[in-house]
Amino acid sequence: MQDINITKEIKEIDFLRADILQKFSELNKSMLNINQENKNRFSLFSDIIINCYILAEKMGIDYSHLDQKIINQLKINMFKESEFLKDEYLEFLKYLSVRD
Repeated sequence: MQDINITKEIKEIDFLRADILQKFSELNKSMLNINQENKNRFSLFSDIIINCYILAEKMGIDYSHLDQKIINQLKINMFKESEFLKDEYLEFLKYLSVRD
């Protein structure tokens, strides 16, 4: 029975990894087409984020810890990254803080 569960988990992880890569590839292709509707891009971004969260959970990282790591990483990146991204990191950090 445990072998079946392990096999199921491996298949789910492989599916999520492949789906994330596929959606990311589709997103990159959509960025080349300026006439494509944002509706499809919203869907792709949403799917990537959802699947990343689920994949992290399957790898033993719970959602709240991932959220906290994202907040911490934003703070680090604000001081580490290029000047033009600092405002975006700060805005995203504010958004996450208000959301809680």
